[in-house]
Amino acid sequence: MRVALLVVTLAACQQELGRPPVPRFEIEPAYVPLDDDFRTEVTLDASASADELDDPASPLGYAWAFDDDRIRVVRGDPADPTIAITAPGDRPVTIALTVEDTDGQRSTLEQRLGVSVPEDP
Repeated sequence: MRVALLVVTLAACQQELGRPPVPRFEIEPAYVPLDDDFRTEVTLDASASADELDDPASPLGYAWAFDDDRIRVVRGDPADPTIAITAPGDRPVTIALTVEDTDGQRSTLEQRLGVSVPEDP
């Protein structure tokens, strides 16, 4: 009887790990002017990210990454859920957010910061 109970308990523990957290973030503004030269501050807000299966909810770890080494973090830290950046504005930038829960499970979401090109007069 003890062996059967142990097997059931182990199986239940393995299922409790659940799914990785869900990364979500907003980019405001979504575009910087062409050749902006780091003038426009862009806010990246991942506060809507969640580990929806945890009850109570546990804190998430955040990591921001960019496909352009010239991106400057001007407010916050790359481990914060909300940061502000500036970009050169010569091309779109891919922004990756990785969120990690207390179980060590992680997920990544990528979005692009666009460049707005003025219309010809």
